[in-house]
Amino acid sequence: TTTTKGQEELVIYVNSALRDDLHEMMRRHFEHMSSKATALQWTRVICFSFLTISCWYSWATNGDIIATILLPFAHWLLASHTCHDATHGSLSESSSVNYWFQ
Repeated sequence: TTTTKGQEELVIYVNSALRDDLHEMMRRHFEHMSSKATALQWTRVICFSFLTISCWYSWATNGDIIATILLPFAHWLLASHTCHDATHGSLSESSSVNYWFQ
């Protein structure tokens, strides 16, 4: 068992030659690829965060109708690009960063 944030999670591994072969094949196939966010992806995260915060701020301080209309789209851009990748553990090498971005 492994412990994650106070919860126990049961992980069962079936040890077999097939599992070992598949694991090795996948490792060799993907070893040259990085599944972590690129600089361009982090730039998108920053831009979409700024857009979302700007919409919230304009709505909260001025009651701006354009910000109100843009807010769901801005937040969707932020959430769809960050939460999805963080949930799969592919946003950052740090599990803490991935946890907080989900």
